[in-house]
Amino acid sequence: MCFGSDEETCPNGNLYRIIGLFDDDKDGTYNIKLINNSSIGNDFFDYDDISFNSLIDINNDNNKYTISQMNNILAAPENPSGSNEWATADINYYINNDLFWNNLGEWQNMIATTSWIVGGNSDDNISNATVKTTFQNEIVSPVANTSFSGKIGLMYVSDYGYAAAPSNWTTELNNYESATSTNWLYLGSEEWTISKDTSSGQLVFSIQSNGEIWFHFVSNPDSSPNFRACFYLIDDLILEKGLGTVSDPYRLSL
Repeated sequence: MCFGSDEETCPNGNLYRIIGLFDDDKDGTYNIKLINNSSIGNDFFDYDDISFNSLIDINNDNNKYTISQMNNILAAPENPSGSNEWATADINYYINNDLFWNNLGEWQNMIATTSWIVGGNSDDNISNATVKTTFQNEIVSPVANTSFSGKIGLMYVSDYGYAAAPSNWTTELNNYESATSTNWLYLGSEEWTISKDTSSGQLVFSIQSNGEIWFHFVSNPDSSPNFRACFYLIDDLILEKGLGTVSDPYRLSL
Protein backbone atom coordinates (compact mmCIF):
# COMPACT_ATOMS: atom_id res chain seq x y z
CA MET A 1 0.00 0.00 0.00
CA CYS A 2 1.13 3.56 -0.73
CA PHE A 3 0.44 5.80 2.26
CA GLY A 4 1.46 9.43 2.79
CA SER A 5 2.15 10.22 -0.86
CA ASP A 6 0.13 10.99 -4.00
CA GLU A 7 3.10 10.67 -6.34
CA GLU A 8 2.47 8.52 -9.39
CA THR A 9 5.38 6.27 -8.43
CA CYS A 10 5.16 5.63 -4.72
CA PRO A 11 8.41 6.58 -2.93
CA ASN A 12 10.06 3.70 -1.08
CA GLY A 13 9.53 5.48 2.24
CA ASN A 14 5.76 5.50 1.65
CA LEU A 15 5.39 1.81 0.86
CA TYR A 16 3.68 -0.26 3.57
CA ARG A 17 2.86 -3.90 4.13
CA ILE A 18 -0.59 -4.98 5.32
CA ILE A 19 -0.18 -7.10 8.46
CA GLY A 20 -3.87 -7.99 8.49
CA LEU A 21 -7.39 -7.06 9.57
CA PHE A 22 -8.00 -6.74 13.32
CA ASP A 23 -10.97 -6.10 15.57
CA ASP A 24 -8.99 -5.22 18.69
CA ASP A 25 -11.86 -3.46 20.48
CA LYS A 26 -14.30 -6.32 19.68
CA ASP A 27 -16.95 -4.01 18.19
CA GLY A 28 -17.37 -6.04 14.99
CA THR A 29 -15.45 -3.50 12.89
CA TYR A 30 -12.12 -4.58 11.44
CA ASN A 31 -9.24 -2.18 10.86
CA ILE A 32 -6.33 -2.63 8.44
CA LYS A 33 -2.97 -2.75 10.22
CA LEU A 34 0.02 -1.36 8.30
CA ILE A 35 3.77 -1.38 8.84
CA ASN A 36 6.55 0.37 6.93
CA ASN A 37 8.03 -1.82 4.22
CA SER A 38 11.51 -0.74 5.31
CA SER A 39 13.15 0.67 8.44
CA ILE A 40 12.61 4.36 9.21
CA GLY A 41 15.53 4.60 11.61
CA ASN A 42 17.61 2.90 14.26
CA ASP A 43 17.94 4.06 17.85
CA PHE A 44 17.79 3.11 21.49
CA PHE A 45 14.36 2.00 22.68
CA ASP A 46 14.86 4.35 25.63
CA TYR A 47 18.00 6.35 26.37
CA ASP A 48 20.27 5.20 29.18
CA ASP A 49 23.42 7.13 30.09
CA ILE A 50 25.04 4.14 31.81
CA SER A 51 27.66 2.25 29.83
CA PHE A 52 26.64 -1.38 29.54
CA ASN A 53 30.31 -2.19 28.87
CA SER A 54 30.80 -2.00 32.64
CA LEU A 55 28.18 -4.69 33.12
CA ILE A 56 28.45 -7.01 30.16
CA ASP A 57 31.25 -8.31 27.95
CA ILE A 58 29.63 -7.67 24.58
CA ASN A 59 32.57 -8.80 22.44
CA ASN A 60 32.62 -12.26 23.99
CA ASP A 61 28.90 -12.34 24.77
CA ASN A 62 29.62 -13.36 28.36
CA ASN A 63 27.63 -11.63 31.08
CA LYS A 64 29.61 -10.38 34.04
CA TYR A 65 26.40 -10.26 36.03
CA THR A 66 23.07 -12.04 35.92
CA ILE A 67 20.14 -10.16 34.39
CA SER A 68 18.75 -9.66 37.89
CA GLN A 69 22.02 -8.19 39.14
CA MET A 70 22.33 -5.88 36.15
CA ASN A 71 18.75 -4.72 36.60
CA ASN A 72 19.42 -3.86 40.27
CA ILE A 73 22.57 -1.92 39.36
CA LEU A 74 20.88 0.04 36.61
CA ALA A 75 17.80 0.81 38.69
CA ALA A 76 19.82 2.36 41.54
CA PRO A 77 18.85 6.02 42.19
CA GLU A 78 22.39 7.26 41.58
CA ASN A 79 22.39 5.55 38.18
CA PRO A 80 19.27 6.72 36.30
CA SER A 81 18.54 4.29 33.50
CA GLY A 82 16.29 3.72 30.54
CA SER A 83 13.08 1.73 30.78
CA ASN A 84 11.22 -0.84 28.73
CA GLU A 85 7.85 0.87 29.36
CA TRP A 86 6.35 1.89 26.03
CA ALA A 87 4.53 4.91 27.51
CA THR A 88 7.83 6.65 28.27
CA ALA A 89 10.04 5.14 25.54
CA ASP A 90 12.07 7.47 23.35
CA ILE A 91 10.96 5.65 20.19
CA ASN A 92 7.32 6.15 21.21
CA TYR A 93 7.94 9.89 21.44
CA TYR A 94 9.86 10.02 18.17
CA ILE A 95 7.32 8.25 15.99
CA ASN A 96 4.29 9.95 17.56
CA ASN A 97 5.82 13.42 17.15
CA ASP A 98 8.54 14.88 14.93
CA LEU A 99 10.11 11.83 13.33
CA PHE A 100 6.95 10.38 11.84
CA TRP A 101 3.56 11.70 12.92
CA ASN A 102 4.17 15.42 12.34
CA ASN A 103 5.27 14.74 8.77
CA LEU A 104 2.06 13.01 7.71
CA GLY A 105 -0.07 16.12 7.16
CA GLU A 106 -3.65 15.34 6.13
CA TRP A 107 -2.85 11.60 6.14
CA GLN A 108 -3.06 11.75 9.94
CA ASN A 109 -6.85 11.71 9.52
CA MET A 110 -6.70 8.16 8.17
CA ILE A 111 -5.02 6.66 11.25
CA ALA A 112 -7.11 5.28 14.10
CA THR A 113 -6.36 5.71 17.77
CA THR A 114 -5.41 2.30 19.11
CA SER A 115 -5.06 0.71 22.52
CA TRP A 116 -1.62 -0.92 22.25
CA ILE A 117 -1.15 -3.91 24.56
CA VAL A 118 2.21 -3.42 26.25
CA GLY A 119 2.10 -5.48 29.48
CA GLY A 120 4.76 -7.87 28.18
CA ASN A 121 5.75 -11.31 29.37
CA SER A 122 8.76 -13.50 30.10
CA ASP A 123 11.26 -15.20 27.79
CA ASP A 124 9.63 -18.58 28.35
CA ASN A 125 6.22 -17.22 27.36
CA ILE A 126 7.27 -15.13 24.34
CA SER A 127 10.56 -16.04 22.66
CA ASN A 128 10.76 -19.63 23.91
CA ALA A 129 7.28 -20.42 22.62
CA THR A 130 5.49 -21.11 19.34
CA VAL A 131 3.60 -18.20 17.82
CA LYS A 132 0.12 -19.28 18.98
CA THR A 133 1.34 -19.42 22.59
CA THR A 134 3.25 -16.17 22.11
CA PHE A 135 0.08 -14.42 20.92
CA GLN A 136 -1.80 -15.69 23.95
CA ASN A 137 0.88 -14.49 26.36
CA GLU A 138 1.59 -11.22 24.59
CA ILE A 139 -1.90 -10.02 23.60
CA VAL A 140 -4.53 -12.02 25.48
CA SER A 141 -2.87 -12.62 28.85
CA PRO A 142 0.23 -10.43 29.31
CA VAL A 143 1.94 -10.23 32.70
CA ALA A 144 0.49 -6.78 33.36
CA ASN A 145 -2.86 -5.43 32.20
CA THR A 146 -1.16 -2.41 30.65
CA SER A 147 -2.19 -0.62 27.46
CA PHE A 148 -1.23 2.61 25.76
CA SER A 149 -3.70 4.68 23.75
CA GLY A 150 -2.01 6.23 20.73
CA LYS A 151 -1.79 6.43 16.97
CA ILE A 152 1.57 4.85 16.19
CA GLY A 153 3.31 1.82 17.64
CA LEU A 154 5.64 -0.99 16.64
CA MET A 155 4.86 -4.53 15.60
CA TYR A 156 4.08 -7.21 18.16
CA VAL A 157 6.28 -10.29 18.40
CA SER A 158 3.30 -12.37 17.29
CA ASP A 159 2.87 -10.18 14.16
CA TYR A 160 6.35 -11.24 13.14
CA GLY A 161 5.75 -14.87 14.07
CA TYR A 162 2.59 -15.17 11.98
CA ALA A 163 4.26 -13.48 8.98
CA ALA A 164 6.20 -16.70 8.34
CA ALA A 165 4.73 -19.62 6.42
CA PRO A 166 2.29 -21.73 8.49
CA SER A 167 4.76 -24.61 8.39
CA ASN A 168 6.94 -22.58 10.78
CA TRP A 169 4.24 -21.86 13.35
CA THR A 170 5.16 -24.94 15.40
CA THR A 171 8.76 -23.70 15.77
CA GLU A 172 9.73 -21.73 18.86
CA LEU A 173 10.46 -18.10 17.98
CA ASN A 174 13.97 -18.24 19.44
CA ASN A 175 14.67 -20.78 16.67
CA TYR A 176 13.03 -18.78 13.87
CA GLU A 177 16.24 -18.58 11.84
CA SER A 178 14.77 -21.36 9.75
CA ALA A 179 11.71 -19.20 8.97
CA THR A 180 13.47 -16.22 7.41
CA SER A 181 13.07 -17.39 3.83
CA THR A 182 9.27 -17.35 4.16
CA ASN A 183 8.80 -14.45 6.59
CA TRP A 184 7.76 -11.29 4.75
CA LEU A 185 8.34 -9.09 7.84
CA TYR A 186 11.98 -10.13 8.13
CA LEU A 187 14.36 -7.31 7.13
CA GLY A 188 17.67 -9.09 7.69
CA SER A 189 18.67 -6.72 10.48
CA GLU A 190 17.93 -6.39 14.19
CA GLU A 191 14.59 -4.69 14.87
CA TRP A 192 12.57 -3.60 17.90
CA THR A 193 9.11 -4.88 18.75
CA ILE A 194 6.75 -3.06 21.12
CA SER A 195 6.69 -5.85 23.74
CA LYS A 196 8.82 -5.74 26.87
CA ASP A 197 10.60 -8.70 28.41
CA THR A 198 9.37 -8.73 32.00
CA SER A 199 12.52 -10.56 33.15
CA SER A 200 14.03 -7.09 33.60
CA GLY A 201 13.04 -3.44 33.34
CA GLN A 202 15.88 -3.05 30.82
CA LEU A 203 14.81 -5.56 28.20
CA VAL A 204 12.56 -5.46 25.13
CA PHE A 205 11.95 -8.29 22.68
CA SER A 206 13.62 -7.79 19.31
CA ILE A 207 14.02 -9.60 16.02
CA GLN A 208 17.65 -10.62 15.70
CA SER A 209 19.58 -10.21 12.45
CA ASN A 210 19.35 -14.00 11.97
CA GLY A 211 15.56 -13.91 12.31
CA GLU A 212 15.23 -15.27 15.85
CA ILE A 213 13.33 -13.52 18.63
CA TRP A 214 15.40 -12.61 21.65
CA PHE A 215 15.71 -9.73 24.12
CA HIS A 216 17.70 -6.53 23.69
CA PHE A 217 18.78 -3.93 26.25
CA VAL A 218 16.82 -0.69 25.87
CA SER A 219 19.99 1.32 25.33
CA ASN A 220 22.93 -0.94 24.54
CA PRO A 221 25.59 1.53 23.32
CA ASP A 222 27.05 -1.01 20.88
CA SER A 223 23.82 -1.76 19.05
CA SER A 224 20.78 0.31 18.06
CA PRO A 225 18.14 -1.86 16.35
CA ASN A 226 15.98 -0.63 13.49
CA PHE A 227 12.31 0.19 13.90
CA ARG A 228 9.25 0.60 11.69
CA ALA A 229 6.07 2.55 12.33
CA CYS A 230 2.97 0.41 12.74
CA PHE A 231 -0.62 1.67 12.86
CA TYR A 232 -4.28 0.91 12.16
CA LEU A 233 -6.39 2.70 9.56
CA ILE A 234 -9.86 4.07 10.29
CA ASP A 235 -12.63 1.88 8.95
CA ASP A 236 -14.32 4.19 6.39
CA LEU A 237 -11.60 4.64 3.80
CA ILE A 238 -12.10 4.15 0.05
CA LEU A 239 -9.87 1.92 -2.03
CA GLU A 240 -9.33 4.04 -5.15
CA LYS A 241 -6.98 1.88 -7.21
CA GLY A 242 -4.01 -0.43 -7.19
CA LEU A 243 -3.27 -4.16 -7.31
CA GLY A 244 -1.44 -4.39 -4.01
CA THR A 245 2.00 -4.92 -5.56
CA VAL A 246 5.23 -2.93 -5.12
CA SER A 247 4.89 -1.44 -8.61
CA ASP A 248 1.13 -0.84 -8.29
CA PRO A 249 0.29 -0.52 -4.57
CA TYR A 250 -3.16 0.08 -3.19
CA ARG A 251 -4.21 3.76 -2.98
CA LEU A 252 -6.72 5.05 -0.42
CA SER A 253 -8.83 8.17 0.10
CA LEU A 254 -11.20 9.46 2.79
